[in-house]
Amino acid sequence: MTLKDCKDKCLKNCSCSAYSSLESTGTGTGCSIWFGDLIDLRVSASGQDLYIRTDSSDIDDKNGKIKN
Repeated sequence: MTLKDCKDKCLKNCSCSAYSSLESTGTGTGCSIWFGDLIDLRVSASGQDLYIRTDSSDIDDKNGKIKN
């Protein structure tokens, strides 16, 4: 499963809160999907990205910063 496949799968499920590739280069060896609260997360030694879903109303459209 590629990172794009993982993203598509997450976006099709309203309960999905985040997703990440299981392989640091993103070449498609699998996918992790989170549901509910994101707790007990750790920094990956390989520097993998975690893509978190958020409501668009929580983000300022002009510069992508979170509203205070």
